[in-house]
Amino acid sequence: MWAARRTKPDGQPRNVCPEVYKFDKKDTPYFQNAMYQETCTYVPKFYDTLTILIPSQSWKPEDLNFVANRISKYYDIRIIGLVKHSTTFINSMPKKLTYLEVKNAESDSEAISRAMKLIKTPFVLIGNNLSQFNNQSSLERLVRVLDELPPVKVAAGAARDSQGRWIHGCLQQKMENYHATYDLGYYSSKYECMYCDDHLTPFVTHTKLFEQVTLKKGLNGPIVFHDWFVRVRHAGHLTVTCPDVMFYVNKHPMMAASDWKTFAQQWSLTSIKSYDDTIFNFSCEEAKISCKGLNELIRFLLIPPCCSDAILGEIGYILNYAEQNNLTYELHCGSGLGAVKLGTHLPWDLDMDLIFDCEDWSKWLEMQEGYLNKRNCTLKIAAIRKTWKFFKIQCPTLRYEFICITSKPKLSRDLMPEEFVNIPTKINFGGRWTSVISNPGLTGRNHYGMEDLRHANHWSKLKNKNKDAAMAGHYDNPGSWNRCSSPNHHACLDHFPGDGSIPFLKR
Repeated sequence: MWAARRTKPDGQPRNVCPEVYKFDKKDTPYFQNAMYQETCTYVPKFYDTLTILIPSQSWKPEDLNFVANRISKYYDIRIIGLVKHSTTFINSMPKKLTYLEVKNAESDSEAISRAMKLIKTPFVLIGNNLSQFNNQSSLERLVRVLDELPPVKVAAGAARDSQGRWIHGCLQQKMENYHATYDLGYYSSKYECMYCDDHLTPFVTHTKLFEQVTLKKGLNGPIVFHDWFVRVRHAGHLTVTCPDVMFYVNKHPMMAASDWKTFAQQWSLTSIKSYDDTIFNFSCEEAKISCKGLNELIRFLLIPPCCSDAILGEIGYILNYAEQNNLTYELHCGSGLGAVKLGTHLPWDLDMDLIFDCEDWSKWLEMQEGYLNKRNCTLKIAAIRKTWKFFKIQCPTLRYEFICITSKPKLSRDLMPEEFVNIPTKINFGGRWTSVISNPGLTGRNHYGMEDLRHANHWSKLKNKNKDAAMAGHYDNPGSWNRCSSPNHHACLDHFPGDGSIPFLKR
């Protein structure tokens, strides 16, 4: 049994001695001592185990020196501080502190990456915002957790700021459908530590992890590590916060709109709910999302919400023309089905389907001159048959397909009771009450067959172009035919369920 304690669960040598729990009534009521580290000789010196890296490029020399001296009081350990101007540090630098001067054009992430190359120990503490240090910041405890839990690659502590406000700093993050949410809390724990997705506090990690999951170049401020933790999770690693380890920090990190904007650009996000419950919204331009090439994008991904807003603007433009000119129409086919299921257009469909009264044929065609030209849209007559007519309108982000029936009934409203013929059925379509087939639920079921409320990608995007298969439904999700080439993307169609509307809403 003792031999087993000399090694980690994966059979490798330990980096710190094990600990034991010894409850002592004399410790009441503050319970400061119950976990004791055993004395052992089979682990390396802590100096050879862990290095502290302090991103202190914005600090005053006396603040960095103070923190370094406080750490040295409890640990014989190497400390590396990032500084802007090294000459102001040389004369007063503590013995255990070495500095790395940040270059003028160097971003925070690039400076930290360069500093990581100087670290030779297997573990590193990233000391963000440290302001003080004492024996309540047990670095051995965090290294021990990484020893005991091989899948865990990061172990953070709690933090108390200069105003006395304590937080555990464990964040859960969800990134889905161009929206990210951060919540302070945890779902499960192990060894009295919380499993997290992200952290607001100083943390210990394997030095080699920075070789596997590199920091994104060009990032500054708190976003450096928020971005990194997303990548750590995508690489399949776990992280924890151990709230019994308390670090003293100057202030808890806060993210401004400009910080989140940088994050939004990195991950194509149009909305972010921060851990303080503030919601930040970004336009396509701000998030660097292009609405060009949507026809190819919807083969694998949901349409970005900001592009959906642009599409709804295009639709509203056409519907306004219809209302201004007393033109009757009804949402039809996929547009009607999207309205039933999601209350808007399907986020994997760029077609807008309408049926209209053939008596208005010439009035609709009058849109081309002046009205459509302003929108860079073109109208093309597709077919004229004995019983029906068909024309298309192609706009930058959307294609309309208009069809009219020359025989009676001309519109589905003609099938309703006489007193309702002149009162068309309307459905909420992107926040606008829009005329639709008189019984859109029945039409959807009869047109698309059984399980029409389930989801499938547009038939034109199927690999075998089998339209009948698309109409039959029964798919696991709308991307089941085209698996996402970037499986970590939050908008991959094959990540979403084949049923229900809630998962496809903006948030």
